[in-house]
Amino acid sequence: MPSFWIRQKNSFSKVILCYKLGACDQSCCKRKTRKPAIFKRFIYCVLAAAVAFYSFVGVLLVLSRWIDPPSTTVQIERRLASLVQRLPYKKQYSFVPLERISPQLQHAVVAAEDGRFFQHHGFDWKEIRNAVGEDLEGHRSRGASTITQQLVRNLFLSTNRSVVRKAVEFSIVPLTEGILPKKRILELYLNIVEWGASDLRRGSSVAILLRGTRQSHYA
Repeated sequence: MPSFWIRQKNSFSKVILCYKLGACDQSCCKRKTRKPAIFKRFIYCVLAAAVAFYSFVGVLLVLSRWIDPPSTTVQIERRLASLVQRLPYKKQYSFVPLERISPQLQHAVVAAEDGRFFQHHGFDWKEIRNAVGEDLEGHRSRGASTITQQLVRNLFLSTNRSVVRKAVEFSIVPLTEGILPKKRILELYLNIVEWGASDLRRGSSVAILLRGTRQSHYA
């Protein structure tokens, strides 16, 4: 066979080989870039969900300046739990304006739950430090959650303890303090946050627990 044809055949084989290697490399590159694309899409979805959630919370907080919340996530949680456990559930929720609640009762609740409520901006860092120190020593006497934190937890989140819930709670508290005045926060707290036993039948707000007493003694 002439050397000319041998050279042509060899060069043609090299072209085919290079083409195959290039195609293989491209497919490998596609497989390698597919994972980062999926990861980016996941990140975008998480960010979009976070933006939607905080926008929703912000709108509700703005409306809560003037409109009394018809329900809370904790109340919804109680309803769902009663359906799952097949237990009787009766919602007792009647919003009472702050001016109809005795100032002495307001002061007593603030003193018991959050003594520096009117001084801090959502977090009582002194109580947090004390709680951390007690945890390290192994004897914790009380929690460090402020009135605003408890309101956020009952209004938007859940009573279940988790790191994620606590992180979301910490992120909503400054938003709440920036939108709602202190008196409105206290008014919502007294009407929404449950007191007493935490089961489905006995947990109630201060306004519900003291409705009859307030009308006779605190009016």
